[in-house]
Amino acid sequence: MRIKNNIGIILIIIAFICANALFINFYFFFWWDSSVYISMGKYIFSFG
Repeated sequence: MRIKNNIGIILIIIAFICANALFINFYFFFWWDSSVYISMGKYIFSFG
């Protein structure tokens, strides 16, 4: 496969990486929120 054939996919991947790099500091403050939701899901799934 040549890079010219996949330039659209490469651009989307680069845009995704740049967007994540910009928002990584924003989500640093909310890391506890996702861990709480994961714990709640495990508790509900195991029926307590």
